[in-house]
Amino acid sequence: IYIENSLRYNDDDNPMLSRSMGSGNQQIFTLAAWVKRGGLTGNNQRIFSSDDEASADWRVRFQGSTDKLEFVDSYNTPSESYTQVYTTRLFRDTSAWYHIVVAVDTTQGTASNRVKMYVNGVQATDLDDGTGSSTKYPAEDDNLGFGRSGTTLEVGASFYSSSPRQSFDGYIAEVYVVDGTQYAASDFGEFDEDSGIWKPKDAKDDLTFGDEGFYLEFKQTG
Repeated sequence: IYIENSLRYNDDDNPMLSRSMGSGNQQIFTLAAWVKRGGLTGNNQRIFSSDDEASADWRVRFQGSTDKLEFVDSYNTPSESYTQVYTTRLFRDTSAWYHIVVAVDTTQGTASNRVKMYVNGVQATDLDDGTGSSTKYPAEDDNLGFGRSGTTLEVGASFYSSSPRQSFDGYIAEVYVVDGTQYAASDFGEFDEDSGIWKPKDAKDDLTFGDEGFYLEFKQTG
């Protein structure tokens, strides 16, 4: 009811938006979008991602086998230094809109402040590494895959993945990619005074997007 424009993704068509990235901030960034799942396909469904020939992959996605929301960054190797942050909450309501915010700042001294995940205005604090073990936050001052010059940032799929391409299935709206600032969910939305429902607000003129940031309103018709 609060979202006027969105982009519809049919995963059978392998949909994707992509953009070549210049040199951005690999330590501080924020990703935000409203999403409504069209189905539980059993496949991984990416909301944001970037692959550098599958060697420096990061992604925000619904994991196909569990329907958890995850942020994983494998820019740093070996695997012990991977960033792996998963919600223990499952996202299986195909009638609901979810506002997803992943806010990263690896310069923070407290590990849990380096990756913050918000859903519908509330920070997710019940997290693990996807296997039930402790969350693997990035090391302090780590450079991550976001903002790496020459990579491709994708919205709604993975450019290099194939069979399947981990395409999103459903609706995506109000996409924000912010380079250089760790924002909170309250910078993108607010609770309605009457209903208490989390809703988007016009934030595009109040944010600092940085060199590689952008906003997708999907206002075009036709």
